[in-house]
Amino acid sequence: MKKIFALATVVLLSFGMAFAQDETEITPELQSLMEEESVKADLSIEEIKLEDKYPEAHPTAKRVVLGMKFMPLSGQCIFSYTCLRANFDKGEAMNTAIAHFQDFTVERGFKHYHYTDRKDEIKNYKNGKITYTTYTSYVSFTK
Repeated sequence: MKKIFALATVVLLSFGMAFAQDETEITPELQSLMEEESVKADLSIEEIKLEDKYPEAHPTAKRVVLGMKFMPLSGQCIFSYTCLRANFDKGEAMNTAIAHFQDFTVERGFKHYHYTDRKDEIKNYKNGKITYTTYTSYVSFTK
């Protein structure tokens, strides 16, 4: 039984070696496919510092830091709204985010946006004695 198994293995390996494709036998169609796949995708993340264009959207928070991280390949965006914890209101943060999303869709030529499955996050942190709150929203833009 062992001899038959060894003989079958040798025969299969010899057929595989005999009919294997040589490296130099690349057809023009295969060559063009290989060249197309070798083009690297843009995996960069674009960080955007936003100006506070809509102070009326958050009347209680005076010092607000806004930022976006945009991934052009997938069209996904992470929006962050940071202010003092004492002045934070989730509704105002959401209104500010919506206003900036609408501007971003027009500026970049997108048709619309929708929130992703990830939930919005609210995190508190301290910088010395001052406590800040950050609202983070996850959005996907489509053309």
